[in-house]
Amino acid sequence: MTGSARRDTFVTEMTGGSKPPAGVRQLPRPVLVAVAVAGASLATAAGVFVATRPSFPGQGLSAAAHIAVVLVPILVGVLALGRNPSDRFARILVGIGLLWSATALAESPDPVLYSVGRIAGWIAELTVLYLLLAFPSGRLTTALERRMVAAGVVLLAALYLPTALLADAYPHPSPYAGCGLHCPSNGLQLTGSQAGLVDDLIRPLRETLTFLLYAALTAILVRRVRAAGPLLRRALVPVVVIAVYRAAAFAVYTIVRVADPSAGALRWIGDVYVLSLPLVAVSFGVGLLLRQLYASVALQRLALQLRASAGPVELRVALGKALEDPSLRVLYWRDGDAGGWVDESGWPVALPTSSAEVHVTEVRSEDRRIAALVQDGPPQQDLLVLQAAAAYALVVLENGRLI
Repeated sequence: MTGSARRDTFVTEMTGGSKPPAGVRQLPRPVLVAVAVAGASLATAAGVFVATRPSFPGQGLSAAAHIAVVLVPILVGVLALGRNPSDRFARILVGIGLLWSATALAESPDPVLYSVGRIAGWIAELTVLYLLLAFPSGRLTTALERRMVAAGVVLLAALYLPTALLADAYPHPSPYAGCGLHCPSNGLQLTGSQAGLVDDLIRPLRETLTFLLYAALTAILVRRVRAAGPLLRRALVPVVVIAVYRAAAFAVYTIVRVADPSAGALRWIGDVYVLSLPLVAVSFGVGLLLRQLYASVALQRLALQLRASAGPVELRVALGKALEDPSLRVLYWRDGDAGGWVDESGWPVALPTSSAEVHVTEVRSEDRRIAALVQDGPPQQDLLVLQAAAAYALVVLENGRLI
């Protein structure tokens, strides 16, 4: 959640079905299939492109890595969209998977294509930063997260992209290219060689800042896991593991390259680092799966515990246990001339506005207001989990059991 006003509204029928939030279109299954096929085709093209260039050590592994870089995030995104067509994060993941395909161009012997591929690798690092911070909602929910991404953009724009126009060569070897110490020249260079400035100042500075950015990212994710409820924590743990893995792999690769650019270990360390891109997507999928499995069990338990004659207090307690959120409150809409929100005791209350400190989920039946779930802090659950829990509550409310 951001500090701006925002409220999730679920239109829930008596059958428990739901409509996605307003303004989000459902994706027809043929579209999802077409996206998956396009992703598989693009991934295959990237693998063939790498496999057919002049031979280099570890070429087969590198081709497989580039296939996974494209295919895995697209498939994870498509599968998530099949479950929830309004999943913002899944849509972003599919788009970024398509973007990552350009990193395969770094395997080209052509200087221009090689240069484009190297720049694509820089941009891929920024997208990973965004993905790790935006998971699982697809939004940067705090000012600190937005500042982190802004810092990444400034680092890319100030210390990475300008060198594509200044330097006669990119740092080599590179995890995105198998050319080792014999890579093409920079095909985008516009000025004379600035090797002293780039090699002695810009590159050491940006690599140091990049590692610090990864370290700060890891610290933010660890703090988020500690603050999260049990349900969200299950989704975040795999993501934190991958963030730590990428930070360590980047540091090891950079240190070894500075110490001995000809070290044979750099080839496989680089492949391990490139494989961390699809592993980022895998961590998202695993996290969502773990949370979905646990949520299913929790909602089944709610269905068994919540009697049709449950009172307001029983309803709140049962929902709080199912969502693992003891702070949860249920407010009810009172119709009539003096319509308004009341708490479980019938006392009039004001419905809070969603912010970083409170999250409000309205429950409606068709066009009628029914209730609202109020939680302290950002939501700890998938929005579909909130909708499903609200559907159970709606059955009780619509049966006229609550006063």
